[in-house]
Amino acid sequence: MTPGRRSVLAPAPAYFYNENEQRENVIMTTAIAEKATVAPWGIEIDHPRNADVLVQGIPNCRLRSSIKQVKDVFTQNPETKEQEITSAPAHLIPGLPSNIPGQQLHIDPANGTWKIFDPITKDEPKLERIRKAVETHTDMSVSDKLRGVAMRKGNLGKDQMKTLLRELYSLVKSGYAKVVNGMKPDLDDIDDMPGDYLTNPLNRTKWHQPKHEKDLDAWADTLNRVDKPSRK
Repeated sequence: MTPGRRSVLAPAPAYFYNENEQRENVIMTTAIAEKATVAPWGIEIDHPRNADVLVQGIPNCRLRSSIKQVKDVFTQNPETKEQEITSAPAHLIPGLPSNIPGQQLHIDPANGTWKIFDPITKDEPKLERIRKAVETHTDMSVSDKLRGVAMRKGNLGKDQMKTLLRELYSLVKSGYAKVVNGMKPDLDDIDDMPGDYLTNPLNRTKWHQPKHEKDLDAWADTLNRVDKPSRK
């Protein structure tokens, strides 16, 4: 891949925690290990419309979905006028393999760690088919050899990990991802994890809204309260 240019398989540039964030999160994972109720598990992005998926719990995390020949589309029923989901051929580059896997995200809640990798990285014949298809049927500039998306790793504090677990649970439940390692945890087990759900897991600066969801109701009540002027 040409230096400074992203791979055609990469949906977004990589993000790396700075040294201070790494040190803080390593310290915070001790509490997670002591009370973790969720076993390690992993997902693969499998969007019904072959779309990338944004993961809010990890900075700058946009993952490529598996790419299928058929995708779900929304159509209107001519009789009921209601929206329905049907299948239709996907508009893909000619010559692409029929089953391009999505990127995977694996997490170990007890240790507060996450890992993102691309299963296609080790499939050189499939990568070569993709390269030839892109080179032949598009104006995109590709290198002589595709390598897939580079692996990323990181760690999270207890609040971030708990919030990420619920987000991944929702992705699987909504059909945007599938479990490829371990088992999808119960929502009650995620609720029992140490820490509190964050209102904005990507925030790195001070802002006016509460940091944790548990404080949102009290904050909203304060906004809605109208103080009457006192009479002397």
